[in-house]
Amino acid sequence: MTSLATGASLLDVFTYYRGSLVHEQPQFSSRCFDIGACDGVVCTSHHGRHFITQRSWLMTETFVNHQPVDHWRRRDTVYVWNKGHLHKFSTSKWKRVPGQPARSQTGVACAHNATS
Repeated sequence: MTSLATGASLLDVFTYYRGSLVHEQPQFSSRCFDIGACDGVVCTSHHGRHFITQRSWLMTETFVNHQPVDHWRRRDTVYVWNKGHLHKFSTSKWKRVPGQPARSQTGVACAHNATS
């Protein structure tokens, strides 16, 4: 069983593995700032493997015809559960995304208990 414990906008991950409570690293972030930076956490499962994805958004400014234009970029860092511990699986490059981050993507979307 895995649980996420929240304090303000930071999340700690704990798991019960081989009879012990384990505090996993890293600490995850779920927040949005007025300055154009947002984070969210998503838990998924695929073919029996369990993942936690830290999504990060950053507003950047470019110039089009000498006029500033704001747009959002997103980067995902994916962690996978392996033998009761989280391991970094992949980190995407920053990619431009249309619009702004949806409110549902800047919170925490983790509704399952990962058992293995």
